[in-house]
Amino acid sequence: MLKLIALFLSAFFVASSAFAEDSEEEVQAEEYFDYVENGLCFAIESKYYKTAVVKNTRLKSKRVKNDGIMYQLSVPAYVYIDSVKYKVTEIGDNVFRKCKNLESIEIAKGITRINAAAFAYCDNLRSVILPDSLEWIGEQAFMGDSLLERIALPNSLKFLGYEAFNGCSKLDTVAIPALVGEFGPSVFVGCSNLKAVLVDSANAEMCSADGRLYTKDMSTLICCPDGDTTAFVIPQTLTKIRWQFTESKLNCVRCMSSVPPMGDFKDSGKLKLPLFVPRRSVMAYKQDIYWSRFDIHPY
Repeated sequence: MLKLIALFLSAFFVASSAFAEDSEEEVQAEEYFDYVENGLCFAIESKYYKTAVVKNTRLKSKRVKNDGIMYQLSVPAYVYIDSVKYKVTEIGDNVFRKCKNLESIEIAKGITRINAAAFAYCDNLRSVILPDSLEWIGEQAFMGDSLLERIALPNSLKFLGYEAFNGCSKLDTVAIPALVGEFGPSVFVGCSNLKAVLVDSANAEMCSADGRLYTKDMSTLICCPDGDTTAFVIPQTLTKIRWQFTESKLNCVRCMSSVPPMGDFKDSGKLKLPLFVPRRSVMAYKQDIYWSRFDIHPY
């Protein structure tokens, strides 16, 4: 324990010796991996291309979980395995999932993928530095990271997976780079403090207006951030809504169209959110399975 504390205070990165005596409970046997360094377990992906992936971490061992120390880790660009230099390209599925003692992570340039649930439910994760080589953030990659306040998505990013930031309740603003393809509303579900989703104007598939996320032609609403407390006026040009408004803090919603826009219905129960619609269209909205959930009023 004293050795762990000394190492933690003297260096930003966690030394591999701090994990040398870890219990193998909850961590696969070391011989499964090709290389272990600074608590990270690597496996060779391709001997031909000399690439490796992060497959697990010793932070999951019970001894390290219970030592009360918060860790700041760095994922390296390269590792040497049997004196051969391998480029680290990915962080595998579930690698840091439920690592409650992980406080910050810096990922080196050259890594292109963060796979499914890689950092999910890291209750104390506050800082994430992503490289400008990153292209893929998998489904539920940062799900449930309730202390993560901000994340800078690199310009190299092309893909955001299902529920990637679900439950990141302290996220305030997210900027979507130009190369990211259209994604579903689930990416930001449960982000109760999110006030704006911004999109690079060069993005070919999406755009933003007043912090809300739309398809490029603005015919479909993808996300209306739950932290938005203003009134939302839905123009007649909007024909489809994919957002559920279940946890919305909007003051009210005002629909300008006499024909209810098509909504992606999920049975999430009645909403207290006031909806103002054209007087002659009140019945049409009340009979629509999506809009009938709202507190409907004529204007």
